[in-house]
Amino acid sequence: MKINILHKTAKCRTARPKQTVSYTHPHLDKKQILACSIKIQQAFEYERPLLIIYRGAQEVEQFAGYIGELNLQKRSIQLLNGSLQKQIAFSQIIDIHLY
Repeated sequence: MKINILHKTAKCRTARPKQTVSYTHPHLDKKQILACSIKIQQAFEYERPLLIIYRGAQEVEQFAGYIGELNLQKRSIQLLNGSLQKQIAFSQIIDIHLY
């Protein structure tokens, strides 16, 4: 059975014909959310770059940079990398690595 985990919800076919199984990408649990929050706080306080792995429109993507803005009302983070910038919603985040 092949499951496409790159989309928030994806359908896959089993060995039986015309049977479809839905797969929903797992949400982060409380420990993962706490770990991501700590990494974001440390990156902000010590001006260190982050690598954020997140769900894009079609696939899993990643972006590295320094925190430009934390918008708690929009629930998003803006990363800056030279002239490049990326706005990422908290709900799209899969993992964060601190450099």
